Amino acid sequence: MRGPGRRAASRDRRAERTVKCREQQAKHRSHGLARRVAPPDRVANARPTATVVEATLVARVADCQNPLGWDYAVSGNDLFVVCAASDSQNPSAGSGGPYVARVDLTTNKVTATYRYKATMTYIEKMTVDSGILWFEAIVGGSGCAGDCHGWRRVEGFDVATRKNTVEIPDVELVGSSDGYIWVRDSLAENGPLRKLDPKTGKEKGRIPLNVDAAQVACGSLWGITANNVGTDNPSTTLARIEPSDGRVLASFSVPGLLSSLQSVGSECWGRVAPGASDPYTAYFADHFIRIGDSGVEYTSPLFYPNSRLGPLTETYVDIQAGSFWLVNDDRLTRATLQRLDPSTWQPTGTPWRSGASGYQGDPFAIIGGSVWVFDDAGGISRLAIPLG
Repeated sequence: MRGPGRRAASRDRRAERTVKCREQQAKHRSHGLARRVAPPDRVANARPTATVVEATLVARVADCQNPLGWDYAVSGNDLFVVCAASDSQNPSAGSGGPYVARVDLTTNKVTATYRYKATMTYIEKMTVDSGILWFEAIVGGSGCAGDCHGWRRVEGFDVATRKNTVEIPDVELVGSSDGYIWVRDSLAENGPLRKLDPKTGKEKGRIPLNVDAAQVACGSLWGITANNVGTDNPSTTLARIEPSDGRVLASFSVPGLLSSLQSVGSECWGRVAPGASDPYTAYFADHFIRIGDSGVEYTSPLFYPNSRLGPLTETYVDIQAGSFWLVNDDRLTRATLQRLDPSTWQPTGTPWRSGASGYQGDPFAIIGGSVWVFDDAGGISRLAIPLG
């Protein structure tokens, strides 16, 4: 299944946290790693060390949960974050659907909310550019069959007036770079990227892009294609793209499923997930790679993702705000976070205990110089965890 139906099914699996994915991951951990192409060395003892300390609460925002994990943007001193009432893991069930809250990072208070005129099922991805809040939304249910026109869309809200000034149906939001908002047709397989004026949403051009997905990261536009998904030998093909005309400047493949690229100082790093996983649920990253302009420059040792407290508990690695982390998340109420020293790839400093996400994705995000977590009371909490 391709096109919008495939994307809908993938996101349904992600939101429902299917048992099948966990069984596949367990199968991979038991015998698939040995067959990975050019596997990095394993680090068997990378797990939280020292005495775990309960993180101190600084502030919280109530009724701000998101079944798909963290989706947010920062502009100036404002955090824009997807919120929904906590009465259901499905934000459209009795809560009026998700919305975007604007949080002042000095006072930690919600100063504005942005809601679409129709009830949205999910909000995914967002960016703020030229005074406009842009986000991708799904309207009318978590799945799409038959005529999918209007089901996925990109919306633009004036940050100051909160008015919905731009509506673009049947596209996905890629990101903001090179003076444009980038979107992609959600109904066509491997459709072109469209360049939009960040203020008005008017189309300024198109470039061809024959890849599964696109991402703006590390100062470049990237095309990302997952290969051999669901097997013990998946790989990800990366293409660095010239934004003016769509030329592929470099293309290379890496073993495993690359979930995202992020800047760490002046370098570009990615988290890589084990095989036999759906690319939309492959958040259990087990090693890192450093990316250059035309290939992989460095591969970290392999971190073995241990289940230690129960069938849902996972230990995995993450990149947040330019630093590396070891995470143990029970997917219910608690998570433990500890920094990783990239010179040794061993845990360092204090392990901090906090709330867990209860959903797919990371239990925490580093925003405005602080650690934020989903808490078990249906909100997000800002914690006093030193980052230095």
